[in-house]
Amino acid sequence: MLALESFTERQINKGVLFLENNPDFMKKGLVNWGAILAISCFMSFKVITVQQHLWSQMSLLKIISNIPTANVNNYLAVLEKAPILVKSITSGVVYLFGDLCS
Repeated sequence: MLALESFTERQINKGVLFLENNPDFMKKGLVNWGAILAISCFMSFKVITVQQHLWSQMSLLKIISNIPTANVNNYLAVLEKAPILVKSITSGVVYLFGDLCS
């Protein structure tokens, strides 16, 4: 990881000048990171709370170990019902996430 000390004063001034002259650059970056954060939070919430109704009867280790299997089982069940729809949504989400990251 780069430390701030590795940049020269000229490089820092050039970067500050670029941001001052291009305010839309900062706005677009904030919008992209905001969208990524929102989608990540939503998906994390959906993944983690998949078997929330059973949590009162389980230990923390059991909850954590059941999350991946429960999600895969739910994915496979939906995949059997509507394979083309699931594959197209999965592909769309992956491409959207890739576009947001770039």
